Amino acid sequence: MNTPALSPLDAAEKAFENFDKWETYGLVFGLMNRRKITLRQIVEIAGRHGIREGVIRMRREDWLHH
Repeated sequence: MNTPALSPLDAAEKAFENFDKWETYGLVFGLMNRRKITLRQIVEIAGRHGIREGVIRMRREDWLHH
């Protein structure tokens, strides 16, 4: 029996639930680059897991420059 793939938002939520710094950011920023989720959605999801907007924006800048 095949399990259905997670939606992009569910995948991002799960990534923050099982937070691993660069794996999580790699997944969510990859989804963002493919226009599956927005930065605003990432900020909202991260906020539910105690990560502030400024941290997400800083990590995004890091991701773009490295």
